[in-house]
Amino acid sequence: FFGTLHFLAPEQARGATADTRSDLFAVGVVFYHMASGHLPFNGEGPLNVLDKIRDGEPEPLMPSASAFSPAR
Repeated sequence: FFGTLHFLAPEQARGATADTRSDLFAVGVVFYHMASGHLPFNGEGPLNVLDKIRDGEPEPLMPSASAFSPAR
């Protein structure tokens, strides 16, 4: 089982075995997405996204006002 592209930890993107740290990375991506409204690693295609996860830095976290809008 490989995983969902944007939530893969760097070690998974390198082909290494996933462990509990991989789960923590995925939870961090979920929190980042919830706070900002976008994913931390984006690219023009799947291989570009994998490259950014393996060797890049996440996009700067800029909280979105809509990410914290009140529930209705």
